[in-house]
Amino acid sequence: MLEPKKQKFTVELDGNWVLSHRDDDVLPIDAIKARLEEVKAFTIIKTSLTSLTVIYSQNDADYTGLKACVVRFFRSRYPDDRPKDVLSFGTGVVEDEEDKAKKSEENQTTSAVSRGEEAGIAYSHLAKLLRGESDDDDESDSDRGNGVGAFTKINDIVGALEFKALAKEIVEIAEEIKRTNTYEVFTNQCYLFSIGDGCGLTTYLELFAKLIAESGLCKMTPGAVREVCLGAYREGLEPFEEAIGIIESGNKQKVRVVCVNISEWMDRTDNRYFKQFLRVVEKHADEHIVVFRVPFIDKDILLRIKYSLSDLLSVKSVSFPPLNQDEMKTCAEAELKRFNFTVTKTAWQYFFDRISEEKSDGKFYGVNTIKKVVRELVYQKHIANAQKAEKSNQITVNDAKALCGNATDNKLSGAELLDKLVGVESIKKRVNEILAQIELAIKDGSKERPCIHMRFVGNPGSGKTTVALIIG
Repeated sequence: MLEPKKQKFTVELDGNWVLSHRDDDVLPIDAIKARLEEVKAFTIIKTSLTSLTVIYSQNDADYTGLKACVVRFFRSRYPDDRPKDVLSFGTGVVEDEEDKAKKSEENQTTSAVSRGEEAGIAYSHLAKLLRGESDDDDESDSDRGNGVGAFTKINDIVGALEFKALAKEIVEIAEEIKRTNTYEVFTNQCYLFSIGDGCGLTTYLELFAKLIAESGLCKMTPGAVREVCLGAYREGLEPFEEAIGIIESGNKQKVRVVCVNISEWMDRTDNRYFKQFLRVVEKHADEHIVVFRVPFIDKDILLRIKYSLSDLLSVKSVSFPPLNQDEMKTCAEAELKRFNFTVTKTAWQYFFDRISEEKSDGKFYGVNTIKKVVRELVYQKHIANAQKAEKSNQITVNDAKALCGNATDNKLSGAELLDKLVGVESIKKRVNEILAQIELAIKDGSKERPCIHMRFVGNPGSGKTTVALIIG
């Protein structure tokens, strides 16, 4: 009796989606491969980082069943992604030539690369990205082993003085830790980063991991940084499940940096379930460098959170203050240089006016917003060049002014400027009350006038500086 012909079933993943999961503990294609390998009758060949082929007999499975199995697994592992946007499938009969391909996964890869130089380059580039590498990461041998490469990059960052001080401290103590073989003293150290949205958290974490690896304090796993956010407050361990899963899947031989966003729990760090989570972190302290993240907050609040975490863990706090005007200008100049554009001295006023507009709605994302405004400036210059048939790379006052919605605000009174602000009704009311009291005291000739000293409290980008300048 003739054996049924062997069939092939192929799974293809969207390349961009795969790149977005390059920091996963297990790459998506490997996770799917492991699931299918549970069926011993299958022969699985991973042909690339985005595809695999299953060789099977019609007696063991069929195309519809295999497809349904992969889709179910995908939905359970990646609940936030739609299978139809990521997965594609194919089927066919295995030819003799493909039977040879089963014998060696390496031969398959070689065959795939030989289809064309362009495909080979694309595959190589994708592989590098998935390993967390890039073409600019080729430091010299002298940079490796002493943290010089990452340390230099950290010192080149604009601002972040406390982070730079931490990096300097790590580089300085690295040799002492290695000399005394007291690595546990370092790995059991946790960190509390206070940093606003869009201010470069992921970049700082990646540089931090790289610095530790280059200093020889830990062997870092590929894709050494993992970020996770605790769920909204509720009684029970459910908000901590994802973070606990990551912490418990560590490896002493290959450490990684795990950043846990505890913003939703800042006021509940004494909660018994939060303390249970901290015990899990403590238990696996030698498998991870744990960074707790909160928004940029006042020092006294940060200190309170640090003390609460320190009940069970050793914690260092690191603040990343919002950039001041000089630092913002430095960032903008670097971005402009990348586009080969410059800004005239007088045009900077309108750049900062545009930044103030971005802050006025209470949402400002640091470096990301600065880069956005720079791109808008360059685009506006392109419009001006097109209209005037010019080819200038210098952004002038008129170019920058055209970008500002408040270009005429300089002619308005303080009351009119305050009235234009949106979303600060309670502040407007309080300021008007103080002004009314001052006017009344002047009118009555009273010697006692209301105190006009004010303390503005609020998150970065919530408009404190804008209101202060208007009142002034």
